[in-house]
Amino acid sequence: MKLTASTAALALALSATSASAAAVPPVGAGIPLTRPTSNVTLYDAYPAMLARVAAKFGGTVPAELKPPPSIWAADPLGNDGSWIFYGPVTVGGQVFQMDFDTGSSDIWIPDVSVPELPFQHKYDRKKSKTFKNIGADFSIQYGLGSATGKSASEEITIAGVTVKGQVFGDVTTTKDFYKNGSDGVFGLAFPALLALGGRMWIENAMAQGTVTSTVFGVYLSETGGSELVISGYNPNHFSGEIGWIPVLSPYQFWTVNVVDIRRNGATINPTHIRGAVTAILDTGTTLVVGPNADITKLNTQIGAKLVNGRWTIPCERRNAKDKIDFVLNGFTITLTAKEYVFTDGDNTCISTFSAVDMNGNPQWILGDTILRKYYSIYDMGQVKAGYKGARVGLALAKAYS
Repeated sequence: MKLTASTAALALALSATSASAAAVPPVGAGIPLTRPTSNVTLYDAYPAMLARVAAKFGGTVPAELKPPPSIWAADPLGNDGSWIFYGPVTVGGQVFQMDFDTGSSDIWIPDVSVPELPFQHKYDRKKSKTFKNIGADFSIQYGLGSATGKSASEEITIAGVTVKGQVFGDVTTTKDFYKNGSDGVFGLAFPALLALGGRMWIENAMAQGTVTSTVFGVYLSETGGSELVISGYNPNHFSGEIGWIPVLSPYQFWTVNVVDIRRNGATINPTHIRGAVTAILDTGTTLVVGPNADITKLNTQIGAKLVNGRWTIPCERRNAKDKIDFVLNGFTITLTAKEYVFTDGDNTCISTFSAVDMNGNPQWILGDTILRKYYSIYDMGQVKAGYKGARVGLALAKAYS
């Protein structure tokens, strides 16, 4: 199937975007994203979330954010299933529910030959007519756990768009893997992060003529209707203009410049050099994560306190007339108190702001707390020119307009 944008759809999208976005196809093929129901609280999932961010981006969880050993031992894997969005992917005719992750690049699924792997659906090469063994060893670290196995290639389909010969990881071993309800990971970052080698699925789709662009749009919602659109975006999920933000090279993650971070108009850290602060947009992270010194200052200002390695906050702070602005190079993200204070049951509330130190670099990770409020569009730019012109588009989701 080849995707093209209709004239009517193009007109609709252009009415909602700036002129600089005119070349981006507004409508592609979409699949629903879902989040499982679970009684796991953010309080319980919090340690695993931070550990995963640290391992994923090469950082360190500050000592004060590691819970006491007695609490950690009670749930070392941190079942964070209710905090992950996933959707259907067909691999060799078999359907898997996969975690679409803009913070990684590899595709992998568990192999049926290992029954003890903690996944609902597992890949059986004997049921496929398109499996090809590559056989190279691979290992990928994900927070507290890891996934290892052998590389292979297959026909992989999303929303009716099929890529032939896509390299993926056939996982045979996981260690302390977090339990999130998905059947594997579908990476959506840049190929520089590929542990398996080859090219990204969407690049192969473009090369094989089954899509018209290497653009995709992500809509995340707490109330249903979440969606991933391939080869375009869905203007029905946002209002107003799209703010386009250049992605920084070297192209690995979806990294953008942060001009400033403000609380009620006042900068959080006036000592940061303009342009030195960066942020990664990551659908695979729930929290908003930043340098420990900045997070400590910000959480103290909004009334949060450290309790057992979590930044807890009085629930009545949800009603505060407070706002946090992330001023990016081309767009400003704003979170109100109702959006950065999570109600976690039993009169417990958690601040969405937490810390992982990235080897002294002033880097932030902007996770689903922000990406639920803002529709996000990822444009890989000129693939044949080393991804020149890669950019991220953000627009206010209609539920918040």
